[in-house]
Amino acid sequence: MQKVNGWHLPDCDVHFRDILERKGNYIEEHLVKALDFVQNWDTAVDVGAHIGLCSKILATRFKTVHAFEPAPDTFACLQLNLQNYSNVMLYRVALGEGRALVRLEDDLSRPTRVGNTGARFVREGGDIPMFPLDSRKLDNVGFLKIDVEGYELHVLQGARDMLIRDNPTVEIEVGKSPKDRYDLDALAPVRFLEEMGMREVLRIKPDRIFVW
Repeated sequence: MQKVNGWHLPDCDVHFRDILERKGNYIEEHLVKALDFVQNWDTAVDVGAHIGLCSKILATRFKTVHAFEPAPDTFACLQLNLQNYSNVMLYRVALGEGRALVRLEDDLSRPTRVGNTGARFVREGGDIPMFPLDSRKLDNVGFLKIDVEGYELHVLQGARDMLIRDNPTVEIEVGKSPKDRYDLDALAPVRFLEEMGMREVLRIKPDRIFVW
């Protein structure tokens, strides 16, 4: 494990090492813009929490944060990076539409993706437990952020009950190879949210923000 600009990071990661050395927590600027649309500051959910760049910011704004990260090495960093935030609950599981056992694969599709622990994606078969978010029975969710490298639709499908009940603001990453990996159109999660009655209010490439 390495420590870069105050953040614990897996030794194998060169992508985030370079970003953190140059920019620190580069996510803060666009996450703050997304939070402008939040109406309920009770609970936030961070799906694909990685090393905690989003979770740490959310912890300063919300009463409770639930952070989900399935990769063992990044989860270990997440634990250290969030160790001083007692309002953050950490889960080393994957989220999807149903229950399964999965594995993570590195994205080796192009040289710039090598050494990027944030580019890993879910595949069926493995030893990592996957659950639908609705099975966690979280209460009063005001903000849901999903960054899972093309698996966003499946996470949303497993969170349908919570979305209908709590009407949270949603930030999702759109366009990370869902066709090649999961035979899905890149805009499938967008259509899912729109069909539920949500509307897009902001784009912060590659993320989109939806409200009710």
